[in-house]
Amino acid sequence: KATVSVLYWVTQNMIRSTLRRGLHIAKQLRWCTMQPWDAPVLKRLEGKGMMEVGRATDLLVDDPWDEDFMQGDAGNDVRVGEIEGEFMRYLEERRKDDQVVAMSLHLAGVYIKNYKLDKAEAMLDRLLPWCRSAQGPFLWKILQKIATLRFKQNRQPECAELLEELASIAPPNAATHANLTTAYNSMGEYEKALEHIEKGIALKGYVDKDDKWALGLVKKNLGEVEEGLRYLEEALVEHYKEIPDDKVMIAKLHDSLGDAYVKSGNLAKAEEHYLTAYRYFQGTVGDSSPLTGSAAGLLGKVYLQQGNKAEARKYLIKSLEVEAHKDGIHCTPLYDLISTILTIHVEESVPEEEGGLRDIHPMIEAAIVNLDKRGDLVDGNGGVLLHKMGEAFLLAQPNEHIKAYKTFARAKYLLENETQADLSSLLDILAIEMSAAAQYVPQHIKDEVESQWGSSRTVGRVATPTPRRPSPSEPVTEEDRLRAENIRLKEENAKLRAILHKVREGFKALDGLDTI
Repeated sequence: KATVSVLYWVTQNMIRSTLRRGLHIAKQLRWCTMQPWDAPVLKRLEGKGMMEVGRATDLLVDDPWDEDFMQGDAGNDVRVGEIEGEFMRYLEERRKDDQVVAMSLHLAGVYIKNYKLDKAEAMLDRLLPWCRSAQGPFLWKILQKIATLRFKQNRQPECAELLEELASIAPPNAATHANLTTAYNSMGEYEKALEHIEKGIALKGYVDKDDKWALGLVKKNLGEVEEGLRYLEEALVEHYKEIPDDKVMIAKLHDSLGDAYVKSGNLAKAEEHYLTAYRYFQGTVGDSSPLTGSAAGLLGKVYLQQGNKAEARKYLIKSLEVEAHKDGIHCTPLYDLISTILTIHVEESVPEEEGGLRDIHPMIEAAIVNLDKRGDLVDGNGGVLLHKMGEAFLLAQPNEHIKAYKTFARAKYLLENETQADLSSLLDILAIEMSAAAQYVPQHIKDEVESQWGSSRTVGRVATPTPRRPSPSEPVTEEDRLRAENIRLKEENAKLRAILHKVREGFKALDGLDTI
């Protein structure tokens, strides 16, 4: 009994010491409400008292908000708001620091599931110092949460680094190896991914439906497409059998099968799986979810491969709308979507009354604001994306010359300052396009651009022409003037199509740039 009492006293004092180091967690978390995203939670966090032995793990395992969130856009937002309210009421009961941290980690998980990634990051950033001080299960839990967040933010190398740290300090766990498989597979390190699948299976002692899913993806990526398809089809059957109501997970698996069938050349089967995934996502997480947007993009690309450009354009624009506004915004998918939509526009000559390019201008403007908020338009990758955005302004009818010129100028500034890749060919193309736009830009706008992004007199190796002035021989009646303007616009459009052809050829030399 004496020995037990001593051990109990020592353990209690160790826990008290850890908790005292985290005494100010409430004050740290309170700052989350001051982030630009204004999470309406974490206003009254006051640490008080100590916990009983053995409660930390129980708190982290007992997640009251472990839900699927499949009620669509509005329904999921309402539920998240309810959970935030529950969390606020929990805080008002003046819980202990450990309890507050555990519940905060659970709420961060709710945000991550619903792709409210900015709120999740604000909360996890504040929790991390306390969890590192506490060590043990709290540190393991937050590393896993942040790794998941980084993956959804398209920051896979950081995700893998966090998971490797977790694997090095926590007891062996099959779930960690499964997450490392996903991270390395997405990074193109397929052998490493396969290694972690095998480690996870060895720990469990059996192969389950998720292992088959992972094996299918890795085998497909290693070029063993038929074997990959076999694993994926088996995984799909087992998912429908074991978790038929989890339409989100099943939709993700349909997406994976669509990818595999594209690689096998069976576009009809790929379309079938992508369309099923898109409809499941629509009905569960809603139109604005990144999951739905990604599925729309995949469906649009397979329609394009099939030659159905009208349907391709429709779904690609749906995808762009989501990409432009989401928390995990990234230059690469934006570039890919805008580039593909531009190609369809030029090849099909889509009239503006039927959509044209003006439909995507608000999305492009929203994307620029979103990227700027995160400081992502600061290097050559941002310059390449801005150049493509400028083309979307320039090629619209009527042309958005001023928006195009401003976007091109900013792109030029970033591209000229890029040191990791030779972008001279792209700068030559940009010079031609910027010159075309500059003819119709008022001088005071050029002066503004020059003061912000450098000289607008010369662009690359091409001098900007003097703005066009009407000659005495031009028509003077309004009807003649409109007719002449219409002819001029048609000629200009033909020239711009030729420029875009050069652009597509020029971009073949840009494979070395990281994110494009």
